[in-house]
This record gives sequence, C-alpha cells and structure tokens, in this order.
Amino acid sequence: MFDLMVVDFAVVGLDHCLSGVDVSLPTEPFNTCKPIEFIKQVAFKTGFQLESTEVVGLSGIIDEPIGSVYALSSDRLGPIPAAGSLNEYIGFRNNSYFIEVPDDAIHDFFAWDENYPDLISAHRGGFTTGFPENAIETFENTLTFAPALLEVDVRRTADGAWILMHDDTLDRTTTGMGLVSETSLAQIQALQLVDNNGNVTDFKVPTLHAALEWAEGRTILELDLKSDDFFEEVVEIITTLDAEDQVRFITQDLDQAIAIHSLNPDIHLGLSINSENQLDVFVEIEAAPFEFEQVSAFTGIRPESEAFYDTLHDEGIVAIQGLFGSQDFFGGSAFINDLTDEQRTELFEMVYERGGDAIASDFAQPISELLNYAEY
Repeated sequence: MFDLMVVDFAVVGLDHCLSGVDVSLPTEPFNTCKPIEFIKQVAFKTGFQLESTEVVGLSGIIDEPIGSVYALSSDRLGPIPAAGSLNEYIGFRNNSYFIEVPDDAIHDFFAWDENYPDLISAHRGGFTTGFPENAIETFENTLTFAPALLEVDVRRTADGAWILMHDDTLDRTTTGMGLVSETSLAQIQALQLVDNNGNVTDFKVPTLHAALEWAEGRTILELDLKSDDFFEEVVEIITTLDAEDQVRFITQDLDQAIAIHSLNPDIHLGLSINSENQLDVFVEIEAAPFEFEQVSAFTGIRPESEAFYDTLHDEGIVAIQGLFGSQDFFGGSAFINDLTDEQRTELFEMVYERGGDAIASDFAQPISELLNYAEY
C-alpha cells in the first residue's frame, strides 16, 4: 500500500541497523531501528518520503513513540512534535521552520482545541542584533529557530505605497530621516535598515507586497496598520495577491473589523480582548456579520488568569498574550527587558500554563528554547 523510500541516511551505524530489515515495508525499519537519535536525524535532517494515493502520516500506521514522526514528501520534513493539532500546518525543511496554511484554511489554523500548541508571535518579525525589525532577512532568521507568527508594522508612503515600518519617521530604523508619509517609496528603498543597536545593515525596507509574496508557504504575517485611515488599500493588496491565508489582520476596534470583513470575509481578524472588555466584545461579536471562529484575540501586555483564557477557549478563540513593557510579578514593577533570564522564563511558562496560546514578544529565541524547538 505504501512505498517508503529512505532518501539519504547520514546516521552513524544506520546501515548496520537496517542490514537485516526489509526497507520496502514501511513499518519494519521503524519497529527495528527505534533509537530516538535515529528518528530525529532521519526524519528532520536527512528526509524520507511517504507516497500513497492519500496524504497519510506514519503516525496513522505505527505505534508511539515513532507515531508522532512522519513526512509528506522529501521537501516537507514535518510535522514538528510540539505542533499538536497544527501538525498539518507546521514543519521543517531546508534548515528552516515553516507555517504553511492551505487556501481557505486560515480560520482553521486559529481554531482552538485541547491539543492546540504553544506558539510564538515574533514582535516586529523577531529583530535582534544584526537583524533589524520589519525586514525579510530578519523573518528568515527567526524561522531558523521557531515556526513563528510574525507581527509586522505597515505604513503608507507619500506616493501611496505600503511598506513595513513601525515608526512614523525614518530616523530610528533607517539611514534616512523624515516622516514616512512625506517620503516616496523610491527614496525609502534607497536607504539601509539599522538594527536595534544602531548598526547599519545591508538590508532594505520591504514593501508589504514583497513581504506577502515571501510569506506564502513560510508563515503568517500579523499586520499592524500604522496608517489606519487607508486600511481599504491594504485589504485590496491582500485580495489581489490571494494572500488571505498568510495574514492575521490586527484591527483597532470592532468597527474596523466589520469594515474589513465587509471588504473580504476570508481575512482572519485579530481583536483586542481582555478581562475588562471581554463581555462587551463578545456581545458585539454576536451582533457582527462574522463568527467567533473568524477571530483570534490579543489579550493585552500582562498575563491574564486561567479562567479568562478558558472563556476564550470556550468559544474556540486563540489567545495571543503580549509580554511587553513593565511587569509586576517579581516584587515590584520592572520592564521585561530588565528582568533576569530566569524571571522572563518564569513569566513565559506562567502564560502557557494558564492557557495563553501564543506569546507575542521581543524574546522569540528564548521562548523557542523553552518550547524545545531548537532541538530539531
């Protein structure tokens, strides 16, 4: 029924292990050669291929612990064991993680269930030394250590182009100066991006169009519009590129969410929902033209309670918890950047344990190590 082809074995001692095994039978090699080191190296490093008339995981035909490891093709080396119910969307290939959402499945990706995995939302794309915020090269670096959602900031230039840029001026993050809204795209693209330590890089300011094209098959971009008066233009770009399944649209309020939905009902909506406004927002959603399953929640910048996350999960809503600014869980208020590594780790663990589904943070790599993504 199945044809299992071992593409490349670069594991010491594997030939010896397989010498008495019929590799034409899909289950036999795995029943015989069970060491976890073998599984990790073959499945996630060298690759193997499962061919059939249907897309079927090895997890459906063999026992644990190997049942969590399968590949759909030699190019898709996944899913990642930590991916839970999102294992059909999350994987690893070419030394990089990816989130690949098929057409019309973006709402399914953000549908909470009991096996929903712990996720990372890399703030401004996961910027770090040498990799400036809101740069495609930074996104690529982030995906080398985690299958992360990428939060990006979007602004409109003087000539109506859309670029990735957080500030209203060019001063902090580029080699230029002046207001973005008063500078043309050509002038901006002649500049170089600057990292968070002030180092000039070789990277350029990307357009939204280029970022969306890059994101296809790689990840989901969470769009935070900084030029909200022109959100219709951003919806048009998404629609023209058929990029609905690469986007989570962060909305400013319910009126904007309704307007975006009216322009393109296939766009997934990010709403701000916290313990203070939850009841009101739920009532508004029930009266809105979209359903709960078309929504995910940003729950503020300080951890919420387990009971609060449960109320979101009861509606199938994924909770994206921001961890920015001051935190007061360690004997006084302190900015998260000033906490020790141990305190930040404790904070991240607390959010996941209480029920937060994704942490939006500037500390994407430490969170990836907490979630053991770095092992694969």
